[in-house]
Amino acid sequence: MAQPTSCEVWRWVEAALARACASETIVDTRRPELYAAGHLAGASSFPLAELPVRSSELPPATAAGLWIVADPGELEPALAILNPSELRPTEPVAAATATTAVTASAAAATAAATAAAAATAAAAAKGWRILGTLCASPVLWEAAAAQGLLERGATSRRLWSPSPHLPQVADMLEQGRPALEARRAVDLGCGKGRDAVYLAARGWHVVGVDNQSAFLQHALAFAARQGVGGRVATELLDLRVHRAGCVPRLRALLAPPLALVGVARFMSRALLDAVVEAMPVGCCLAVHHFCAGAKSLKSGRPIKGGNPDVRGLEPGELAARYAGVLAVLLDEESRTVEGRPLLSYVGRKLAPPTAPPAASPAAPPAASPAAPPAAPPAASSSLTAAPAAATSAFTEGVEHAIGELTIR
Repeated sequence: MAQPTSCEVWRWVEAALARACASETIVDTRRPELYAAGHLAGASSFPLAELPVRSSELPPATAAGLWIVADPGELEPALAILNPSELRPTEPVAAATATTAVTASAAAATAAATAAAAATAAAAAKGWRILGTLCASPVLWEAAAAQGLLERGATSRRLWSPSPHLPQVADMLEQGRPALEARRAVDLGCGKGRDAVYLAARGWHVVGVDNQSAFLQHALAFAARQGVGGRVATELLDLRVHRAGCVPRLRALLAPPLALVGVARFMSRALLDAVVEAMPVGCCLAVHHFCAGAKSLKSGRPIKGGNPDVRGLEPGELAARYAGVLAVLLDEESRTVEGRPLLSYVGRKLAPPTAPPAASPAAPPAASPAAPPAAPPAASSSLTAAPAAATSAFTEGVEHAIGELTIR
């Protein structure tokens, strides 16, 4: 089989670089020091040794596919870990030699593509779709430098994202809590800690709670890599409320001051009831979970549809369940990349209604003291003047009469 010329290899490399850098996700699995020495623009560092435990930092497997940059001997192990559901033939640059005078071996390229395809066939259905692979070699870096696509340094593009509702919830709560010390949250069922680390990067102090110790270890390591290790703590706890000791420990975790309790893609109505009862007034409960009827990607059946405690949520269910206890701040539906329905709910705990004070029985009116007997009213001047006037008139009349009698 004729070997491609150096010009052909160069053209292949240029075409592969154009496609890779036009995508949003380039995963570089080389060692950190090699990545820092030179990598493709916009790439993200995921050393092969860390790849198995850092899968939660990749985009969802249902999102757009990945480009892989790897040392020649590490390509097959990386593909086996990522478990791609679809693989295009490996780019011919994967077979390029490590010498400056680059030639490509078609047989080696075919072997690399065959090995990658075998790894794909042996994998389960779920995985990241691989858009293409690039093996690290001088020709790759020369072509990248010629196109202005070579970067140096340890800076790595972030590929992970929190639950879709969380940025909106954080914006809403931070408006009323400008002081960083007031931003404390508990993430129940935290998994590997994406939501906890996201909040910590915004200045929150977060306790991640899960029943899997391996997940909590990953969460702490993840927080440390993101530079927020001092703001993320973890608590190993089985959140099934019927288990002995669950509720007392939950109440201790939810003691004030507390601004937010998050529950994402994890459901137990009994747990939510216990949370709402225990969390302080003013604290918000944020729930992000599948709607009733959403199907599992693995089984194709409704997610835990037979269990009324953990099945998917009905639209408006939480608003009705906690009416009068939580004030609804957000209650909306959305869909995942693959079209499964999700519900996001946020409610703030209200102060319990205060009963009006009971009216005290009215005291009997005090008996007024007996009034002394009234003195006879004094004569008024009008009453005394009337007899005097009458007497004077009578006297004058008598005297006049007498006078008349005398004259006669």
